[in-house]
Amino acid sequence: MVTFTMTVVIFFFAAHLMQVYHGRSVLSAAAQDGLAAAQLEDGTESDGQAAISQTLALSTNVQLVGSPSVSINGANSEVQVQISGRVTSGLLPFANSFDISIRGPKERFYGEDERP
Repeated sequence: MVTFTMTVVIFFFAAHLMQVYHGRSVLSAAAQDGLAAAQLEDGTESDGQAAISQTLALSTNVQLVGSPSVSINGANSEVQVQISGRVTSGLLPFANSFDISIRGPKERFYGEDERP
């Protein structure tokens, strides 16, 4: 009886981790799409927000607790995207929060006089 109980507990824990990992992967992809949109020379923070929203709308099987907190900071030379939130798994109430942060350079056109 103990081995059956342990097997069930391990199964539910593994299923929980798989759901959280999948949710984190989807949100990481959304952050990458937002970064790519905001990195363009004419890209803005609202372009990055729109790309993130569009990617999250495509994945209807990821259930989030509320909406993720998204912040895009674009300076002249660098763009940073941060997403934080929690994924609901329906199985276990822990180990389901995440904080994703990625950054990259802003696309820029160099004139002939600026080239090495």
